[in-house]
Amino acid sequence: MIFYLLDIIVFSSFLRVLLPRKEWILAGIPIFAVGSLIVSPVFTDLSLLFLFLKYARLFTPVSCYLKGVHSTSGRLLMLVPVFLLPVLEFLLRRVYLWFHINEDIL
Repeated sequence: MIFYLLDIIVFSSFLRVLLPRKEWILAGIPIFAVGSLIVSPVFTDLSLLFLFLKYARLFTPVSCYLKGVHSTSGRLLMLVPVFLLPVLEFLLRRVYLWFHINEDIL
């Protein structure tokens, strides 16, 4: 459960970088919730029909949690976003700052 909480915290901070305005985050909540249910095998496994959903499932904390509950390798897989997303968040912030600094120079 602690890995799932870490995943949610890191994923939320990553979304804050991608969607900097509160209104965008609020508008994205229903889209992300429905998308997570469609992508992850909660009710049915749609990745059997659409193969790209198998890879899109890697970006949802729900599917990482489901895999982590049922296998040891899944628990280790839950740690991947914990280490990968902060690095991506840092890089996105640097790119964002770099573009805003260069706009001031022009």
